[in-house]
Amino acid sequence: MKKLIYIYSLALVWIMASCTEGADFDIEYTPIAPIGGQYVVTISYGYDENKTDAEFWTNPTNVQEQGQSYAFLSNTTDFDADKAWIRVGNYSARSSYNINAKIAIDMKSYRFSGSAVDNFTGNSATAVDKVTVEGYCTHNEFVAPSGATTDYISFTYSRTDAPGYHFKAEGWKYTGWAEDDY
Repeated sequence: MKKLIYIYSLALVWIMASCTEGADFDIEYTPIAPIGGQYVVTISYGYDENKTDAEFWTNPTNVQEQGQSYAFLSNTTDFDADKAWIRVGNYSARSSYNINAKIAIDMKSYRFSGSAVDNFTGNSATAVDKVTVEGYCTHNEFVAPSGATTDYISFTYSRTDAPGYHFKAEGWKYTGWAEDDY
């Protein structure tokens, strides 16, 4: 029995000695860090077929609340420093307020936009319509209901398959705290 314990101990020491961590690894951030991620947003909408999104939201009338949802700001597969994916709602849903589009983003000002860009909502491989998006984020300048400091997002958008409707999403980055979720 002593021989077995000795052999197992020797094997364990040999295995531990052969494992080296080496140098510390550099963390590779995505091009849209630190604002990329999941956001809890409230979706509002209104209707006026004679106004653009910017005109409508300057002086909104008859605004209704769609409710809360998740929005995602994520990097592209090419890790473009000036483009990002924006999604409202889940991948497979095709609700009137859902979008999934690649937009331009300025990482110095945290502003993003896209005019008549393809909308791949409903997890479609081909665009189902066009979407126009205009918005911005802040980094660590918002206090969520839990008291956690996090990022803020606000953007307006419209879809070509819902002419005259103007949507607005506002909220904060998902923190994981129950009181910050909808």
